[in-house]
Amino acid sequence: MLPLFLFEHAKYERSNTSCEGCYASKDNGTLVYDSGKIVVSVTKRNILDGNHFYILPKEHYVSTVDLEDDVYEEMNKIKNAFIELYSKQNKSILFFEVNKNEKHMTIGGIPMETNVVKNSRRLLQNSFDLNAEEGASSSFFKDLTEVPGGLRRFLRPGISYTWFGFDNEKGYAYRLNDPEDFSDDFYYSTICAEIDEDFDDMQLRLKLTPDVVKNNRDKLRSELETLLS
Repeated sequence: MLPLFLFEHAKYERSNTSCEGCYASKDNGTLVYDSGKIVVSVTKRNILDGNHFYILPKEHYVSTVDLEDDVYEEMNKIKNAFIELYSKQNKSILFFEVNKNEKHMTIGGIPMETNVVKNSRRLLQNSFDLNAEEGASSSFFKDLTEVPGGLRRFLRPGISYTWFGFDNEKGYAYRLNDPEDFSDDFYYSTICAEIDEDFDDMQLRLKLTPDVVKNNRDKLRSELETLLS
């Protein structure tokens, strides 16, 4: 029988080979920043002109709830750098996470004009309330300002959930009854329809050109490294 540390290493190697999130933590042309524990990546998807990003741990964690303290602190440091960066442009950031099916955890970030945050928050809450009424994807909603310790003290590992918040908010968590019924693109389709009157779901399938991806990556890399250096 393998010693525990060898077993865990073998499990990590398997996940690192097959997991799209682990692959994204390598330099596949979208990598913006690598702190050693956390990486930042731009997108290849043509949503909002590619002006959104991902923050994810290099190692294979499946949710914020599972993160080691030092990794969690590093992630918050990078989130705060983004908040500072976009606040200079009078923008806020919608941060969100969808935790289901043991996938590599990813925090999505969508910058938006600060004056649309209130309506966007209400829109997301109403969308979840509608789902709950229809018995679809979520039945357990919590305003995390009411929870000491926030998300990491609210749910135990192994429970599927989604979470969102703007800037430094603790945010709102929803336990997912049926993770398969909850779309990975829920936040994009909901928010994009709010802030882009020409948006339709077909855009979720489109890709940016390599040159646009490279330009977005290089611009964000320069801005972020200045703040984190």
